[in-house]
Amino acid sequence: MLLMTIGIYASFSFAYAIFLIYQQITQYCIKSAEQTQIETVVRNLCLFSSGIPFCTSGYANLVVSKTLRREAKKSLSWKRMFSIDR
Repeated sequence: MLLMTIGIYASFSFAYAIFLIYQQITQYCIKSAEQTQIETVVRNLCLFSSGIPFCTSGYANLVVSKTLRREAKKSLSWKRMFSIDR
């Protein structure tokens, strides 16, 4: 479980680190409007992907834990949501 969480965090955080290194290397280069727009899109994707690991820990727990799956299934059942008795 912990290794899966670390792997998810590392893989999604690594992209933004690479982009920041690229940005520092090319900060004094003259860039066209298209290149600036492409860098902006890539930066926004990297920023978005850096937030994904914080959202996936709950899903990773749901995949790994049988007890959590069972409890989630019980709590999300239609009978319990609408208090339907048999």
